[in-house]
Amino acid sequence: MARKSKKMLSYYAWYRKIRTPKFKSVARFKGNKILTSDPVFISKVQEASTMKLEYAPILGHIGLQYNIINETNNVVVGKVDRALNVYTADEKYVGTIYNQLKIITRVIIYALLIALVLALGLGNLHSTGYLVKPENVIISEHDGGVVVDKWNILLDAYSRKLIVPEYESAYHFYVTNDNYADCYIAFDFDEENEWNLNIEYRLYYDGEYLVGGNDSWVNYDVLKASEILVKAKEKEKFRLDWRWADTDKKQTELGIEGAATYTVVVKITTQFVK
Repeated sequence: MARKSKKMLSYYAWYRKIRTPKFKSVARFKGNKILTSDPVFISKVQEASTMKLEYAPILGHIGLQYNIINETNNVVVGKVDRALNVYTADEKYVGTIYNQLKIITRVIIYALLIALVLALGLGNLHSTGYLVKPENVIISEHDGGVVVDKWNILLDAYSRKLIVPEYESAYHFYVTNDNYADCYIAFDFDEENEWNLNIEYRLYYDGEYLVGGNDSWVNYDVLKASEILVKAKEKEKFRLDWRWADTDKKQTELGIEGAATYTVVVKITTQFVK
């Protein structure tokens, strides 16, 4: 086990003061001095570390930043380098003071990074289907070789409607071959669309578009694909990109009111390899 290279003291540097974990001020920064009259803190900075440390800080390598001054007699009782490592007056390593500002800065940065990731994830929900739980369609020799499933694609992962015209999203789904024989599958799509929404599609699989393309969208009636191999006891992942293409007044009103409903119907026909 690697030996420690620092010993952290129970003190924090915060806004030009040194404080205990209970936020009691024990010293203050003034120029190149740290002024203190706290007897406990003074005793701590005069005790060289007895821990076995690997690569322990050395004052001469980092550079002196502050002298710790006992205000009661104006005597130098310790020294501190730029990294807030503390040394005795004769430059023996004591320990390191926590840099609270640096800790808080790191916490803020991490929080901002997490928020950014979440924002990007939620922002991409409409364009990449991020966070949308994939459907899993299981095919079996016992279902006659045909499976029909219905998806309400106007819902996101949290069952909230995606109701804005010109909205784009992606519906991820798996096709699972729960059999001991390989099979080929074919897709046909239909829709239940009482509001006559103009929904357009692309079908993506294995690194390429089976139907449509980067700048090409199709209606449901030409959304077809065939001869896709799914091996025994395996599953393949697909992505159905869709967009609400209409922008007229009626469609916009439907979107704002959240009144529109739309269901895509997928029919999977299976041919098993004997």
